[in-house]
Amino acid sequence: MTKPVTLAVTYNGGWGSMPMDPSGARIGFSATGSLNRSDFGMGYGLPAPGTTMGVWDEVKIEIEAEFTSKEAAVALP
Repeated sequence: MTKPVTLAVTYNGGWGSMPMDPSGARIGFSATGSLNRSDFGMGYGLPAPGTTMGVWDEVKIEIEAEFTSKEAAVALP
């Protein structure tokens, strides 16, 4: 089963290449969001009403990503 999940994304900045950094230009992003397992048909293990025994329905998602590109690098003077 597939469904769209919306994530809040933040651009953390970027920079061109630097003489001491051979990996090239960089940009960074953070993303957060959540989904309910039951929305995807995975209700097994959910706590019975009035209890806390089981696996919680909500799954929190946190992503930290950094991308590099030697092709996009801009030489600094």
